[in-house]
Amino acid sequence: MVREVLVRGRVERAVTESPAALGYPGRVWLVLAGIAAAGAALQLAVLVSAPAAGTWQVGLPVAVVVVVLLAGFAATEVAVVHIPTGRNTFTLTLSEIPLVVGLFLLGPVALVLVRVLGALVPLAVRNRRSPRKLVFNLAWYWVEACTAALIWHGFGGRIGELTPTTWLASGVAVVVVDLVGTLLISLVMAVDAGVRPRLRELLSEGNPVVALVNASAALVVLYVLTVDWRAIWTVAVVVGVLVFALRSHNRLRRRTESLEQLGRFTGEIGGQLDVDSAAAAALLWMTRALKAEVVELTLTEQFAGRPRRWVARYDGSVATPDGPGDGSVLQPWLAAGPVLVRRGAKDRVLGGALRSAGLRDAIAMPLQGDGQVMGTLLVGDRLGDVETFGPNDMRELVALGNHLGVTLRNARRADLIREQADDQLRRSLHDELTGLPNRRCLEQRLTTHLGAGGSAAVILLDLDRFKDINDTLGHHTGDALLRMVAERLDRSTPSDTVVARFGGDEYAVLLLTGDAGSTASVADMVRQAFAVPFGLDELQVTVEASLGVAVTTASTATGGPAPSTKPAELLRQADIAMFAAKTRRTGVEYYRAELAVGSPARLTLLTDLRNAISRGELTVHFQPKLRLRDGEVIGAEALVRWNHPERGVLGPDEFVPVAEHSGLISPLTFVVLRQALAACAEWRRAGRPLGVAVNISPRSLLEPSFVDEVARAIAAVEVPASAVTLEITESSLMADPERAIEALQRLRTLGVQLSIDDLGTGYSSLSYLQRLPVTEVKIDKSFLLEQEDGVDGFALVGAIVDLGHRLGRHVVAEGVEHEDVWRQLQQLGCDSAQGYWMSRPLSAVDFAGWLDRWRPRQVAQLRAIG
Repeated sequence: MVREVLVRGRVERAVTESPAALGYPGRVWLVLAGIAAAGAALQLAVLVSAPAAGTWQVGLPVAVVVVVLLAGFAATEVAVVHIPTGRNTFTLTLSEIPLVVGLFLLGPVALVLVRVLGALVPLAVRNRRSPRKLVFNLAWYWVEACTAALIWHGFGGRIGELTPTTWLASGVAVVVVDLVGTLLISLVMAVDAGVRPRLRELLSEGNPVVALVNASAALVVLYVLTVDWRAIWTVAVVVGVLVFALRSHNRLRRRTESLEQLGRFTGEIGGQLDVDSAAAAALLWMTRALKAEVVELTLTEQFAGRPRRWVARYDGSVATPDGPGDGSVLQPWLAAGPVLVRRGAKDRVLGGALRSAGLRDAIAMPLQGDGQVMGTLLVGDRLGDVETFGPNDMRELVALGNHLGVTLRNARRADLIREQADDQLRRSLHDELTGLPNRRCLEQRLTTHLGAGGSAAVILLDLDRFKDINDTLGHHTGDALLRMVAERLDRSTPSDTVVARFGGDEYAVLLLTGDAGSTASVADMVRQAFAVPFGLDELQVTVEASLGVAVTTASTATGGPAPSTKPAELLRQADIAMFAAKTRRTGVEYYRAELAVGSPARLTLLTDLRNAISRGELTVHFQPKLRLRDGEVIGAEALVRWNHPERGVLGPDEFVPVAEHSGLISPLTFVVLRQALAACAEWRRAGRPLGVAVNISPRSLLEPSFVDEVARAIAAVEVPASAVTLEITESSLMADPERAIEALQRLRTLGVQLSIDDLGTGYSSLSYLQRLPVTEVKIDKSFLLEQEDGVDGFALVGAIVDLGHRLGRHVVAEGVEHEDVWRQLQQLGCDSAQGYWMSRPLSAVDFAGWLDRWRPRQVAQLRAIG
């Protein structure tokens, strides 16, 4: 039959913890008493109704038959196959064989005594620590033998008769006994767990097929005995092989399940990308895979950043308690590798250590990876009281633990990347010098607030004559002043305002209200913050600031119309007002419509620029880019120049900002691009396959039609898209990174090369740079200058070169003004360079002449340098 062994349920564990659970063990004893009473009643029925005792003469004395049956019943208690199912363990036995044989050879009373006495010794040894189990099994065997005898004789069974009637009686007896046994065992377990037993579930637990197979084997034994009892050894061999086959099948099944579980474990756990999720999922999986009450994972501070601990239980709960775990008691043994502690371990020290943690048996292993001990994995308390952990469980734990270690290392790396990304995001939203929020942070706050329907005001301020202070007292003193201004603004304004630094000597104050009175009050607070001189290097320096104010609602202070509620437009209006305050020296200006045209000088410059673009008066100069390895010219950067009729030649710094603010930046960009493409086409027709680089504004990049315009401009000339490089500054990409990446990816689809200009001067994260589809990075010239603070700029250059190469990017250094800088860049492995030492920006005609002069002389010289 299939006999389910009574196990320690979760309620029994709670007996020592919860007074409310004390009733369950008492109920179990009542059920056991009821089973014993049933046995007594059945025994009485046997005495009354069963036929007189007798034996079937098979050539053996009765004493020998009794001894053989006693041994048979004892053997069936030892030769078992345990099949774990959930918290419980089903035990497959051959007890029906001696039971059926006993029905034919002994009288019912003798059979009952032999059945109980035959199982007594092995049961007493196995259940010496569980009196309830011993009592239950003995009571059940009493009921079993009585029930079998009554049914067998009731269905026509007769001692000494091997007929179809006795065959049928034997089959009915074992099936009924199997059913009754299943019901009684399930009933006791349900009472032990404190749940209501369900008849359908109880009936589904039985397995009458196995009972019938065993009964058939018993009939074979009887037929052998009728022929020649000495041939019984053949049956013993068959039965032994059957038991061996069952055990082998069970081991094979477990090994197959273990491999399947390992595959599923790897598939489900391997995708976890954070340590908490990976640990919880893995431990819950192991409680079921290894049939354990508890699985504990402890991670070291060195690996996890701080000591971490997770405890999962078979009931599906996962806790993260503080303090050392149960695995700590096994640390002295874990230093040598995985540890297996069976139930009733002979090693008293090891067993005592385990019992001190409240565990009966355990398997544990150290988790290792990357040359360090990551932590400890412990699996404790094998489900049920029949089986304990063994070598197969240890091997399965090691396999699961190794996969878990890989998953945890990957998850930890992902956690570190997320932490770094969070830190970089925080840094990207704050000014490094002052710790204040930066432009991006303020814009996000403003966008969110206006998107929710709120009103706002922005105060932009710029320090007057800060450059003079910086040049006179030095950069360190200038930085100290910027920090003091930040602290003073933060202290002087209300707590519900946002003080930000936009870069340089420009600050902003955001008010999450459009109230005119509140805005005027805060603007006055900002001005008063500069009334007290700043102490710089034992000097008292008076600093003034120019303020520009814009609000999202009409202000009675200005009488002007309501400005736009778009964040970018509000900041632009504040910038216009600040420019007016600075040029007019009024200290503070509130935005109004007439300020949009700017000062007469700025308005004149804007008009002239618009005319210059329409008349084609802008020209492009080219600064060559050289390959550092051998000095070969590989291309040139296009730089716009404006030969103003009254002010002479103007550089881009003097008119590009005006174009940015006035909406002329895109027309200006395409004037430069088309001239650069025309020059590049001319070089190629002359046999010089050079590339050309053009700077683009982030405003242009984010325009919906920009990529299509670039494609049309390239298609209009005989220049491959791969010869065109578009450069954009690192920090400007962060204004709207997702849209920027989308536009850059479309440009790369065209075949255009993309370059990050001034790498290292912005605040973009490395993970963000890795996402950008760029082919080139340019090192800002500030890194090539002598460092006043003792920092080795070339150490940073080397790091940027190495980073660029690791990301698969071409690395360009700009601002090379000395031969020794060229040499150092060569040694650092930088790919190419440009700068005044090779050539200043030249007109298209002069650049062509420079190329003719450069190739025969300077190339040879630079190769000698390399």
